[in-house]
Amino acid sequence: MNLDPDVFSQVSHVGVAGQISSPEDQAHFAYLLAKLYAKDGLTDRSLECLRRAMEEGYKNVDEVYKDDEFATLRKDPRFAQLMASRPIAISE
Repeated sequence: MNLDPDVFSQVSHVGVAGQISSPEDQAHFAYLLAKLYAKDGLTDRSLECLRRAMEEGYKNVDEVYKDDEFATLRKDPRFAQLMASRPIAISE
């Protein structure tokens, strides 16, 4: 991720690089990406992934208030706005 922050957002047309089995796993993966981006100071990417995690139905989103990686992000007004708006999970 330090070499290429887009490593998880690129699409490959040469085969399957990985498979996430359930919507819950996809939501958790988006949350973990948000956490990684926040730790690296990539606020915009972190907020984008956090929104995606919420839209995909991540149930433990309140962990953002406990996880140290989000300490700086919690000071951003966009974080407060995102958490206040609580995007509704998109059902399949």
